[in-house]
Amino acid sequence: MTLMQHNVVNRCPVVSLWLKNNCMDRPKTYSINFKGGIVSPGYLKEILSAAAAARVEQVRFGLRQNMFIEVQGKYIAAFEDACKRNGIEAFEKSAALPNIMSAYPATHLYAGDSWLREGVYKDVFDLLDYLPRLKINICEQQQSFVPLYTGHLNWITSASPHYWHLCIRVPKTATLIHWPELIYTNNIASVSKIVEDFILKLHETDENTQSLQDALYDALKKTNYICKKMEQPVVPPRFSLPYYEGFNRSGNAYWLGIYSRDELFGAAFLKDVCDVCRETKIAQLYTTPWKSIIVKDIDMEQRRLWDYVLGK
Repeated sequence: MTLMQHNVVNRCPVVSLWLKNNCMDRPKTYSINFKGGIVSPGYLKEILSAAAAARVEQVRFGLRQNMFIEVQGKYIAAFEDACKRNGIEAFEKSAALPNIMSAYPATHLYAGDSWLREGVYKDVFDLLDYLPRLKINICEQQQSFVPLYTGHLNWITSASPHYWHLCIRVPKTATLIHWPELIYTNNIASVSKIVEDFILKLHETDENTQSLQDALYDALKKTNYICKKMEQPVVPPRFSLPYYEGFNRSGNAYWLGIYSRDELFGAAFLKDVCDVCRETKIAQLYTTPWKSIIVKDIDMEQRRLWDYVLGK
């Protein structure tokens, strides 16, 4: 409230009541992160139930594999209470921390055979047990489903199993640092934390890429991490817009990409998706940077259930 509004409010109770009611009616947008783009049907349904209790009918997905929920002012308290009761970490969009983004949803869909299996992704996610303030991307080098360099700390696979390239993009600058070493999987979290703390403590960003890299290198060398010499730089694949909608064959099963032209998904529809997942023992859903969702491992005999839900 401005000083002028404060003075008016003190002199006029009617204006005070109007301002109070007007502020209460303002909607808030909440962001919910799904680490690496993975969410269980059970957890997603709890989120949707909290949204339904706040009279929310539609939700949308973000570019960093997260979810946005807009709640009208008079239902904000009910939504926040429901989130608290169910252990849902929902943050106001303006204050939300960035989601850890990954190419996990694309595993076995687009890229060729790679040492980066689903289990390795999950190991990395478990190691990242803090809330990053900078954007972290974790990607397989040869896929084009998830952009490689949209994060501040971009971890990209190398040809050597369990060794990663690190490309650092300094926030609010064009400064890009390609780390001269390959770093071992188990050190991704610790190195990320050190680099993040170093960058955020800078009062003014150094425009000289080399001097910033030297300072970071000196800071990291004071710690212990496993690394090896980089033999060749990252060679990104030729970009091609991936197909991420509809039913697609994958071995003896299907995967389903669900996309909305207006980027809005009905909460009731997503609840149906969660119910079918649980009925057919599908343990994970995947959110994508294309503001869509993916369902994997759909048994051919169970496709009729999905046809019914999509047909509704």
